[in-house]
Amino acid sequence: MELKEFIKSTIKQIAESVDELNQEFEGKQTFVNPMNIFGLKENPRVTHGFSDYNVTNIDFDLSVDVENKEGTTGKVGVLASVIGVGVSSTEGRVQHSESKVRFTIPVILPSKKLDPNKG
Repeated sequence: MELKEFIKSTIKQIAESVDELNQEFEGKQTFVNPMNIFGLKENPRVTHGFSDYNVTNIDFDLSVDVENKEGTTGKVGVLASVIGVGVSSTEGRVQHSESKVRFTIPVILPSKKLDPNKG
């Protein structure tokens, strides 16, 4: 896989994931990659109406392994070592490369107002 195809595919999959998650959470208190985040370093939050919502930054650090076996097309395995995908061996020449992708997606998780009468 060429570098530009890897970059395009990675960004496309991240963007589609964010869009799909926001559609799944429509009408709920969860928002992926919200706009108008304030206080990025100390306490990221979004103000909506008369309420502030905390923003949680979820960091991703992915390892992408690419194997090219002689006479076959490349095989891409994402997070193979983390999720425990089985390893197989074959005879012949194998070219192996590993790429890392790090990114952060801000998320507003569901929240609940505290009852001031309960302590």
